[in-house]
Amino acid sequence: ADDADGIHMDYFVVGAGNIVQNNHDHAGDVPAGSLKYFWGGAIVLGGFGLIEVNSTQMTFSFIEHSEKTLYQTTLNPRS
Repeated sequence: ADDADGIHMDYFVVGAGNIVQNNHDHAGDVPAGSLKYFWGGAIVLGGFGLIEVNSTQMTFSFIEHSEKTLYQTTLNPRS
């Protein structure tokens, strides 16, 4: 998201604070095009977020219980 100063900020939210619910009741509360991944499947299966960092890039992955990558994006260093 770009703020008033023109600075770009990326947000990655991983985890749940309580009960997993498979609904999109608040999907319209975030800017259009900003929600890249949604999962509200069975609580017993789960998944996790993986962040890999090296000297040239940072990769964010959302991985389900079967080790399948559901969403992945890479960020390069700020210039």
